[in-house]
Amino acid sequence: MSEAKAKPVVKKTSWGHLLTGGIAGAVSRTATSPLERLRILQQTSAQGYKGLGTIGSLTHMYKMEGMRGFFKGNGATVAKIAPFSAFEFYFYEIIKSNLYPGVPRNQMGYKQNILCGGMTGVLASTLTYPMDLVKTYLTINMESNTKISMTDQTKMIYRQHGFFGLYKGWTLSMCGIAPFIGFKMASFDFLMQNFGPEKGNKNMLYYNLVMGALAGTIAVTLTYPTDLTRRLLQLNGTPGHNYAGIADVIK
Repeated sequence: MSEAKAKPVVKKTSWGHLLTGGIAGAVSRTATSPLERLRILQQTSAQGYKGLGTIGSLTHMYKMEGMRGFFKGNGATVAKIAPFSAFEFYFYEIIKSNLYPGVPRNQMGYKQNILCGGMTGVLASTLTYPMDLVKTYLTINMESNTKISMTDQTKMIYRQHGFFGLYKGWTLSMCGIAPFIGFKMASFDFLMQNFGPEKGNKNMLYYNLVMGALAGTIAVTLTYPTDLTRRLLQLNGTPGHNYAGIADVIK
């Protein structure tokens, strides 16, 4: 009896990374939408959230805005994170294959991963930055009866600050996103190489989930100060957020 033929391994193309990255980003960010919104509200010292812990803040959010409050701004978040994640996976593969042709990802060094990740972060973030800015504005909108669409919010920012107003805080954002993506990619590969399972392990999905969460935690911890500062600079000029510059923000 002839042996069963093994299933051929389908190598994912750059376009495949673009599609799967976008879907993964949209699903994961929607699932964590309440925590994402809470993070921004606390970063920007929104009224009613000062001094509250995570549970207390979520309870306050529900009392003030109901279930809809947990997902306020999520449409803008998905509109930003889906293309961002798609570009992240797409550009990372493109940059890696051009800078280090023929070198498998699991054989790249930490510095190589940081460089490729950093360049990826700058490209992906620049292409989606206006949506990130609009998302921040929509997220801090505390008036539960006020419904502002992404298009209306974009027009308001454009009318008040011009085209470059859509890139407010861009410079500092690049200083944070480049090392963030770099650290995330490098940490994930390091963790998988040293603590990951053998190739073909049936629990690979769970390993990817755990290692991805750890890599993200490491990256966001190392770059959190720049993320906090950029959120405040994005809102500079709005009520309660008037800063002369970065030094004024971090006081």
